[in-house]
Amino acid sequence: MHCYLDLLPPGSLGKRKGDYYIIMPVHQDENCIGYCVIGNYKNLEDGKFLQHLVLNIDYAIGNIQKKDIMHTMLARINQKWMYDELTGICNRSRLWKQADEFVVRAKKQNKVLAVLFFDLDGLKTVNDVNGHEAGDRYIRSMADILRICRKEADILVRYGGDEYLLVTAVSAQKEINQYIDRVEKRVEEFNAGGCGQPLSVSIGYSMESDSGEKELQQLIEEADRNMYLEKRTKKHRSRNTEMVPA
Repeated sequence: MHCYLDLLPPGSLGKRKGDYYIIMPVHQDENCIGYCVIGNYKNLEDGKFLQHLVLNIDYAIGNIQKKDIMHTMLARINQKWMYDELTGICNRSRLWKQADEFVVRAKKQNKVLAVLFFDLDGLKTVNDVNGHEAGDRYIRSMADILRICRKEADILVRYGGDEYLLVTAVSAQKEINQYIDRVEKRVEEFNAGGCGQPLSVSIGYSMESDSGEKELQQLIEEADRNMYLEKRTKKHRSRNTEMVPA
């Protein structure tokens, strides 16, 4: 009984003769989530009052629960809509949602846009020889490296199956070269560590002129073309190496 008395307002017991309180547990499903304490209400004797009170409390709790469920569902939908499920980095939808704000911020900082396009080499071979789970690890490993190398404000995107896009803002060409050097160094370290399937990646980039005339889509297309030039060069170099007699 003492625990119920603790629910009453401090100093309320014995304050006035005839004071009375009704303590009702409040339930949600099968759980007691609290108590409702009512005292000295003139219509308390009316059973309808208590009935309406309990119904309103249940209705309010139900609405809160529905809102919580809705918020959770929306968060999950947004996660799936804006982030790549395999790697956890942004997808194309997230890219275009962030792009306008990124462009504006770059111009305020007197920087120009630059796009780096990364394409994994040999994913089909990894899938064919070691299975698609190994291919997924191959994709995730590259995403992890790019996540480490990116600057906080950059937009990192899984653009396709084995393609990644990084949108950044730079002041000079050397910053792009430094970016590529960091990625290539991390790839070398990963391969030297023997933690997984050795990575190979082709990289292309594009950059606005100081006048900032190019749209982001143009820069993406340019970086994509430059990446494929790099990939063809690597294949040609590999064939020539194989043809050289021992």
